[in-house]
Amino acid sequence: MRHSIVLRIVVGAAIIALFIPSGVNAEDVIETNEFIVKAPDSEALQTFVDSSGLEIGPLITYPNPSEEVLRYTRYSWIVSVPDSLQSVKDSLVEVLKAQPWVEYVEPNAIIQIEPEVEGESEGYHNMPDSFPWPYTPNDPLYNQQWNMRITKTNWAWNVSTGDGVKVGIIDTGIDTDHEDLVDNINFDLSYNFKSNNTNIEDGQGHGTLVSGITGAKIDNNLGIAGVAGNSEICVLKGGFATINLNAEVNAVYYSVDNNIKIINMSFGDYTFYQIEKDAIDYAWENGVFLCAGAGNDNKNASGFYPAAYEHVMSVGGTNSQDERWVKDASKGSNYGPSVDTYAPSVDIPTTKNNGAYASGAYGTSMATPHIAGLAALIWSENPSWTNQQIWDRIIESADTITIDKGKVLRMNSMKALGIDSVGIAEPPVANAAFEVANPIGRQIVLRYSDHPQGFSASVFDATGRKLDELHSTEQAGTIIWGKGHNSGVYFVREISENPTTHKVILVR
Repeated sequence: MRHSIVLRIVVGAAIIALFIPSGVNAEDVIETNEFIVKAPDSEALQTFVDSSGLEIGPLITYPNPSEEVLRYTRYSWIVSVPDSLQSVKDSLVEVLKAQPWVEYVEPNAIIQIEPEVEGESEGYHNMPDSFPWPYTPNDPLYNQQWNMRITKTNWAWNVSTGDGVKVGIIDTGIDTDHEDLVDNINFDLSYNFKSNNTNIEDGQGHGTLVSGITGAKIDNNLGIAGVAGNSEICVLKGGFATINLNAEVNAVYYSVDNNIKIINMSFGDYTFYQIEKDAIDYAWENGVFLCAGAGNDNKNASGFYPAAYEHVMSVGGTNSQDERWVKDASKGSNYGPSVDTYAPSVDIPTTKNNGAYASGAYGTSMATPHIAGLAALIWSENPSWTNQQIWDRIIESADTITIDKGKVLRMNSMKALGIDSVGIAEPPVANAAFEVANPIGRQIVLRYSDHPQGFSASVFDATGRKLDELHSTEQAGTIIWGKGHNSGVYFVREISENPTTHKVILVR
């Protein structure tokens, strides 16, 4: 059985409406009368609830949770204070906290997202590519996406576009009809955890901006290209203009149950919630990679959650000059040792509600989905990797840049995908120590001489990704390479103190 006792479940518990802005649905009214209670003695909690006139419900409310999730959360409940008891709410909660059979009581908090998510763009950043063969998608607004070029994500697209990787976006929903998102939305796995239904429409706009950065469809001749433009967007709606703590927690457990490998959390505040940490730890232990914005208060990010939890990659924000994003004295990317890496966060082209596009989206809310997308690129190419391996690759491959707070890491998608730019530099060949004969069939012939210590070379594809190493112990000879490889441009670079490089075109 799910529980040792049967608890009275109250549907439609009374709530206090602090305000209902114009255009806000009833489902999105801010709630202030709910508390998350962890009490191993469920019978004692039930007795207290009944005698106090309170109302109780389960923590996990999404359909068909796994037995593992139910066991892990079996002592956690939502306790509500009805309207008739609001005058004594605080005293009731204090009495509940003092009970010896209660482990903790936390408010079912309202967690903030960045209130301003779009401003005037400083202008399009049509940055020149520094290498000859990045991948150029056919999306017409790609030339405005400076963020994809400074992070060398356009190089990574030669290797991966995140095919098949499920990315969960815990946010305000999504514009389900948007031309650049609809083909990548996984409607079967998307869910509204605030209202416990399948209405995932974005009534506020934040979730649509975030989702486009990670997963706008690539190469569809429309709009922009997402970092992981062939990934699957799993819309995990957590609220309207804020994220409800209980909805967030349910979304995290749901992701584990449904094999959603990556979770993006572009929200946060300066309060530690044990129920939030427990959910995140559970997800990490079950192989999920999680990332969150470091905050937008232009101060030390220490204590900004969920980014500050051990198993969440904290993401700060940079501009097109590789500087820390700062808008004014009170608004800018948070910083400090708790920030694991940085990503572009200002003047970001992305999708927008009502089928539109934004050019000036900003905030660490916009930096975070770059990292979620990068995780999808890596995982698509390395499906057997663990979440720790994904974390390590993002950190180890990042570029070191200097901001006003010192040296930090900024994502580099090209290096994260194992692309080595040395192979595509194509230096002039002078006094070559070897030659490459014309392709014969599906193979390339390399001839070398006068190598007393033997001959070694590396083979790169057109993206600069290292494919193979060739070795011979003979002083002179011939090496044949290319069997099983597709037609295209390759580079063969000698491994020596003074290497030479040959460009090769393999034909079929």
